[in-house]
Amino acid sequence: MQSRRLRSDERAVSVVMGTVMLVGMVSIVMAVLAAGILGAGVFDQTPHAELMYQEDDTGTVAIGFTDVRGLSAGNTEIRLQGEGSCGNWDGSGDLEKGDITIVDSSDCSEALEEGDVLQVIGSQTLLDTYRLQGKYPAHGCEVVDEDDFNDGSQIEIDSGNMVDCELTDDGSELDNKFQLDNGTTLVGDVYMSGLVTLTTNGQNKIIGDVDARNIDVKDGSAIEGNIVAEETVDVFDGSEIEGTIDAEDTVDINQDTLVSGTIDSDANVDLDQNSRTGSDIYSGDDVTINGNSIVEGRITADRQVDIEDDTEVDGPIEAEHNVMLGPNTVVDDNIAVDTSDRDVDLGKDTNVNGDINADDNEVILGEDATVEGDVTADSITCNDGATIDGEDCDDYTS
Repeated sequence: MQSRRLRSDERAVSVVMGTVMLVGMVSIVMAVLAAGILGAGVFDQTPHAELMYQEDDTGTVAIGFTDVRGLSAGNTEIRLQGEGSCGNWDGSGDLEKGDITIVDSSDCSEALEEGDVLQVIGSQTLLDTYRLQGKYPAHGCEVVDEDDFNDGSQIEIDSGNMVDCELTDDGSELDNKFQLDNGTTLVGDVYMSGLVTLTTNGQNKIIGDVDARNIDVKDGSAIEGNIVAEETVDVFDGSEIEGTIDAEDTVDINQDTLVSGTIDSDANVDLDQNSRTGSDIYSGDDVTINGNSIVEGRITADRQVDIEDDTEVDGPIEAEHNVMLGPNTVVDDNIAVDTSDRDVDLGKDTNVNGDINADDNEVILGEDATVEGDVTADSITCNDGATIDGEDCDDYTS
């Protein structure tokens, strides 16, 4: 072997540099291959869709995405099973959550009828099917047999998940009773001739208005809407009503319960301990509020108002009969009694941040009770430490 010494002006490629160049060339080749493969669609995203349906009484069906990926309007088709195409999804471009298409008989090769099945097909893949409901299309209740509607029976939904269902007869009353059970959430209005019950089994919820003869909201359940009852409303421990209550009979609100809106009853209104209302209370009879409760509004009663200890009322109190306030109660407005020979009785440490208007009636101030305004009454009884309008009670009456 003949050896040779490199001259100073000659260059060589080292082993390390060669390795680096080789890796670089391989990376470039792989990048080009990857671009080609992806461009060819080998790794295209698998189509996915979650859909909901709303059918009206003309047989028109609205179809909407609650979740979607990998679909466009151009590659998403609606077909009538066994009959042919009803056309592609309305619009153009990629489909997104919330996109809706409308299908009616004019879109399909045959008129839509009860029992027909619509197929949603995306990228040649069957995504979902929907069977037309027919008689009660607005309900959209696949969990309820349509023969149960308007037959006087009890409808029960206990799927344990969220159900979209309008339990009305096209906005009118259904001749049924209804029970929601097993921690189920119903999205839709309920209009029934009988009793509506949200049971104690799980935290049941109705997202919508409820109109029924009687309504029972059991422990820990909720109604996110307004309540109308021909008779009674009972809201049990730890439940919540995010709306108003309008009843022709007694409204009974149990402990640890929240009612966000107005309570209006032609009969008694009873609030148990630790209850709260976000607005006014109107009663055609008595209002009774147990301890540690809050009323963020006014109280108006055709008869008596009886409030136990440690309760706060943010608005005025108006009654035809007696007004009885327990110890440590606070009323942040005026009190008025409209009839004669009645009592306004303030318990120990009670505070009224307004006037008391009780012509022809007696006002009794308990120990250390305070009225920040004036008192108008036929007689005033003072106990130790009571004050009226900044004065000692006895001095005010002298």
